[in-house]
Amino acid sequence: MTSVEIMSPTLGDAFINLQEKSGVGFNACSLRNVAVAGHSISFDLDTFPSSRSIRVRFSGVDRQAKYQVTWNGSHSSVVDGHTLARDGYLVQQ
Repeated sequence: MTSVEIMSPTLGDAFINLQEKSGVGFNACSLRNVAVAGHSISFDLDTFPSSRSIRVRFSGVDRQAKYQVTWNGSHSSVVDGHTLARDGYLVQQ
């Protein structure tokens, strides 16, 4: 078992550190253009196969805040910080 598979529950398929404003993709995911401004998070995500769901995990989340999460420029939703910290964000392509 590779270390990425072992860390999957913690790191998800992609991981974004909000304080560092950076992230990385795993499991055939490519994460690019991460931008964090206040409680707004945006990123571009590609995966193989392109039809599968992707779990994005985060660190540095303010559990009391509401976050606007936008991916691939057109998909957007508001997620409360507690949920984002606990469950991450599920991208369904």
